[in-house]
Amino acid sequence: HWAPAAMEKALDKWYGKLKHEAIKIKRQAKAVAELETPFERNLREATSNKRWGCPNSVLHEIALDAQTYKYRQKIMARALENLNGNQEKWRRILKTLIMLEYLIKNGGDNIADELRGEQLLS
Repeated sequence: HWAPAAMEKALDKWYGKLKHEAIKIKRQAKAVAELETPFERNLREATSNKRWGCPNSVLHEIALDAQTYKYRQKIMARALENLNGNQEKWRRILKTLIMLEYLIKNGGDNIADELRGEQLLS
């Protein structure tokens, strides 16, 4: 017979694995359905928690998109979310800061104004 504590531990472990697999399937289904726009894909890549950096070509495309108000708002929302998020995801925070630096240097005056408005740049 299983002890209740051992059974609960086994169920928790199984639930964690099942939840992880469900999240992976959801991501794959979204990618297959191509619900993600090229802008959203670039923004996700530029601010991911992956071990590798983001290509400058992706940052350049984001800088071009940042010329429009709609995309600037999405960039700022993602930046604030990442900077205020889980500190254990330090790669995401670092990549967000790198993206913002690139945008300040290459994205035109409106992105710097937007950052000042969000009080990220003083």
